[in-house]
Amino acid sequence: MQHSKKACPTSFTTGLSSLHSQTSQPSNVPHRRTGIVYNVTPHAVGVIINKVVGNRYIEKRVNIRVEHIRHSKCRKEFLDRVKRNHDAHVEAKAKGGTHLE
Repeated sequence: MQHSKKACPTSFTTGLSSLHSQTSQPSNVPHRRTGIVYNVTPHAVGVIINKVVGNRYIEKRVNIRVEHIRHSKCRKEFLDRVKRNHDAHVEAKAKGGTHLE
């Protein structure tokens, strides 16, 4: 097995990440889940994931190698929506109305 030569990027220090593990892994490994990064090591990232057990959620802390992780796009979509709403608000205020009209 060949290991990755690259170190963990510093952009994983905060924020959300999506896990994309291989499909041949066991069912207890989180597949395509979004979690919160809580720890960064040179070759892996610690992520908090909510797992459904019975009628409740349990917080699981898993360490995933950098090759199996990418940034979540949900935060970018939220920031784009906030920017669009702000631009509409500024434009409406310049016209003298509200952006909800």
